[in-house]
Amino acid sequence: MKTDAKTDVQTERGKRLKAWLKLAAYGFAAWLILCQGIPWIYRTVPTLSHEREVLDKYDIAAGAIYYTDVPITFESEMKTRESVRKAMVEIKTRRRAEKEKAGD
Repeated sequence: MKTDAKTDVQTERGKRLKAWLKLAAYGFAAWLILCQGIPWIYRTVPTLSHEREVLDKYDIAAGAIYYTDVPITFESEMKTRESVRKAMVEIKTRRRAEKEKAGD
């Protein structure tokens, strides 16, 4: 069966248009959820609105515990990394010693 070049181009354009429309729909859905849905939930659920008021009142950055904005979090992360590095060096040193001992 022989296909027409014009038909192939139209099919390709249709696929591309469909993909762009799908992207626009997903973008709109994301905007709707993030910019309209979540704020509406925070306004209507009493517990969440109270939480937001407390965070604002005491100037607490709720997301700061996940980043290094809080000094203790940063210090804790650095100490953990240092401990892991030391442990890895000890493991490598022990393995080398065992290999050398086995090779003697």
